[in-house]
Amino acid sequence: MRVDAEALARAAANEPPPEVWPTLREILPFLASPDPRLRDELAFGLLSDWVYERDLLVPSELRSLLAFARSEDGIRRGLGEEGTDNVFARSFAVLVIALALAVDNRTPYLTDEEFSQVLAATLEYAASERDLRGFVPGKGWAHAAAHVADALGQCVSSRYAAATESRLVLDALCSLPSRSAEVFGAEEDERIAIPLAAAVELGKLSLPEVARALEPGDDRVERINRKHIARSLYFRLERPDELLPVATTPALYG
Repeated sequence: MRVDAEALARAAANEPPPEVWPTLREILPFLASPDPRLRDELAFGLLSDWVYERDLLVPSELRSLLAFARSEDGIRRGLGEEGTDNVFARSFAVLVIALALAVDNRTPYLTDEEFSQVLAATLEYAASERDLRGFVPGKGWAHAAAHVADALGQCVSSRYAAATESRLVLDALCSLPSRSAEVFGAEEDERIAIPLAAAVELGKLSLPEVARALEPGDDRVERINRKHIARSLYFRLERPDELLPVATTPALYG
């Protein structure tokens, strides 16, 4: 089936076809569209509904979905660029990884080796993404920091993630505020705090080591971002004292 913009809108308005994977394969390129309706509302909306909410893919199809997300058409597309429309392809591909891992966390289908490959690709993306814009006027949400935090949250919740994998996730998440050109203004701090809280609550990371990883440096933007993440985590974990030194870091400017 060949899907154009009109067919995409019809698919979103109707019940899924008996075999959804052929249609989904045609929908995936729309995740790279700079048109927020096509990309976010229709294409990703369908993916979320069919892949996670309705659970319509079999394991082989979910593996194919993950392969797409990790490919040159997904999180590797233009990786390292800043200010280009390729950020939408990358950012929504990593959100596809989050969806596929959420399915695995609910109904296991990945092997340990397969999970390790997905984790490695997601960590590489988190360390390499340079375009951390939130909302792009006229084009909608890029939100790479929030989306990769969602994917890493599913990673740290995996049955295959132990302390070693969780520390890699911690390092990746704490690198994001160091690379942002601006103070996070679209609740990225909340999204980053969610997987950190999960790792602590699951006993995979201790709160003191998370607090140490969030300790701010001298850069103003990084300092504010880390403080905001610590504050989000502080309230999510019911105000633990270990986070107070970071959450109440003094400002460096008047």
